[in-house]
Amino acid sequence: MKEHIGFQIIVIGILHIIFGLIRFREDLLAMVMEGLLATGGGEARGWAFWFTFAGVLLFMIGSLISTMEEKNITIPVHLGWVLAIGSIVGLIIFPVSGFWLMLVPSYFIFKSQKAVAVNDA
Repeated sequence: MKEHIGFQIIVIGILHIIFGLIRFREDLLAMVMEGLLATGGGEARGWAFWFTFAGVLLFMIGSLISTMEEKNITIPVHLGWVLAIGSIVGLIIFPVSGFWLMLVPSYFIFKSQKAVAVNDA
């Protein structure tokens, strides 16, 4: 069974972007209206940018993993660890957040590694 790990991360990235555009719409709109150049100063605008941009990064990572899955390239297990540890640290700092979502694809990366190890035996 294919878990579509890349697709899971793409969806999380899209949700992150959508939520960022809604949650930070006033700050982001003000930045756009000011022409974007050097408009990221201040705590609120910094949060607005980095939260939304994190969704773009997740989308890119998900796209890469999706391509790896299509080409039957094994996803490195260390990526599962990075996602899991990053999520756990994020959950410690922000317990009421979406960090728990990234535990799902990290679990499936670990599961796929176990499947590869069994198939290689």
